[in-house]
Amino acid sequence: MPADRAYAIGPRDLLLAVTVLVLDLTMFSYVGAASGPARAEVVVPYAALACAALLWRRRAPVLVFGVTWVHAMVAVLIPEMAYLPTIPMLAAMYTVTLDRGTRAGWLTLPLYLVPAAFAVADAVSRASIEEAWRNALIVAVMELSLGVAAVAFGRAALTIRRLGRVEAEAALSAERMRIARELHDIVAHSVTVIVLQAAGAQKLLRTRPEESGRALSQIGEVGKQAMDELRRLLRVLRAPDRATDGPEQSPAAPQPGLAQATALVASIRAAGTPVTLRHSGEPVSLEPGVDLAAYRIVQEALTNVTKHTPRGTAATVDVAWTGPALSLRIANPAPASGRPAAAGLTCGYGLLGIRERAALAGGDLSAGHTADGGFEVCATLPTTTPAGAPPLAVQPGTGKERP
Repeated sequence: MPADRAYAIGPRDLLLAVTVLVLDLTMFSYVGAASGPARAEVVVPYAALACAALLWRRRAPVLVFGVTWVHAMVAVLIPEMAYLPTIPMLAAMYTVTLDRGTRAGWLTLPLYLVPAAFAVADAVSRASIEEAWRNALIVAVMELSLGVAAVAFGRAALTIRRLGRVEAEAALSAERMRIARELHDIVAHSVTVIVLQAAGAQKLLRTRPEESGRALSQIGEVGKQAMDELRRLLRVLRAPDRATDGPEQSPAAPQPGLAQATALVASIRAAGTPVTLRHSGEPVSLEPGVDLAAYRIVQEALTNVTKHTPRGTAATVDVAWTGPALSLRIANPAPASGRPAAAGLTCGYGLLGIRERAALAGGDLSAGHTADGGFEVCATLPTTTPAGAPPLAVQPGTGKERP
């Protein structure tokens, strides 16, 4: 936001200035009193000067405090005014604390007490000893209490503002992580399959050119699926602006789930990785977030098999429905010697991303080598989400997919 808009004088500033003027004249001047030496036509305009300065307190809080302090000093050095400007300085102290921090606020406190000290000294010189010291004590306690309160309220407002910023930054960070996970899962899988299919098509063009069309068709299909998922993600990100998009907008594509696992396995098989998909137990309907997490876990684990093992390495996907939990296991045996089929495509965040997905869905995930030298990813996700149950903490991980 531009500075001139951020600090523009608005109705609230005018209302504050008028309120401060009325309260300050009512509580800290003798204007209108029968014994008061001050004249209203002098004190009221003079008091209005400090209140007018408050209109710029957010733009230049320290300068405005200085103006109100000088204003108060002039008033107390002219005893005939019978006026101790107080509330304008308190408002300025509050703003200094809010804008420059608690330390700056406390530094204004002794300056704020100087005009009060002059006023007390003048009162002591004019009254009897007993009455003078009593009045001096009352004024000193009142002024000190008001000054401390102004800084304390400013500090509280500053704390609230900082907490709001921390919460906003945390929400923004969580949203960035969510988008990063989605983009990784969409792009990493699609690019890996496309690279493998392109390599296969290149070989077929030399040996069996009539069969290369199948690989090219698969590339087109995977690319179309990736575009559909990216379009869905973009629609979700633009949700706040959807009302202005007009009625011609087509509905967003549904997010993938375990129902699409068969198609996912088929695309991996077509890329040259034999995959066996096995189901056990009675399937139940999953929450959308859990369903998406399950799909992404299977997708990322199979993508890792194609990235980190030679072409043709087999993989198994076990989907087990066991009452309140869904168990997933994606494994491959020890790969044969040879160069990984998609070496160089690893970005290093795949396993970390699916760990986070599992935790956010209320489950857990582990990944590591098996006894025979293979690799497995095991996840357990809840099939029902208890009301009010918080998500499990994300397990720490390096994000490294294969050692």
